[in-house]
Amino acid sequence: MLVYVFAFFELIGFTTNFLYNRTMKIILLSDTHRQREDIRKVREKYADADYIVHCGDCLMSAEQMEELGIIAVEGNMDIGSGLPSERILKIEDFRILIIHGHMFYEGWYPDYRFVARYAKHKNCNVAFCGHSHEYFDKVVDDVHILNPGSTWRTRDPNSIRTYMVLNIQNHRIDVERHPATDLYY
Repeated sequence: MLVYVFAFFELIGFTTNFLYNRTMKIILLSDTHRQREDIRKVREKYADADYIVHCGDCLMSAEQMEELGIIAVEGNMDIGSGLPSERILKIEDFRILIIHGHMFYEGWYPDYRFVARYAKHKNCNVAFCGHSHEYFDKVVDDVHILNPGSTWRTRDPNSIRTYMVLNIQNHRIDVERHPATDLYY
């Protein structure tokens, strides 16, 4: 009976992970650019993840990402993939906007104020985005913006290829930055 109550809560838009007092794990990727081996390794390494989210430029179809169980959005390199341009994920008190973000960039360089403004327009307090190939984890205008970087290549010669592991519990998001190389060891 309790399972039916929880299913009803989720159906009407409430999340129930707080009822279980458990941590929700999200793996956040972006800009893999057809590096299917990276995606496969993420699926293997984080089989226990609640969600794997890809912020675009996967160069795979919506069907392929769905078969892998990955929540994905369209990046500027994914035109015609069938992926949506944005999604919203609700976890605890968080409304999370998932976008690639290229429309808020000047060339490769992001203006995260515009990402924050758009997230607020969508009533979101967190935004997952990509495109820059550079790691970013900051609160901008009251919106927590997370960009995992790229497992494929970085545009900053002083940086490394990265992805994120997020743990959400008790109205908190704990962010871990991981080098892409740890997928292979």
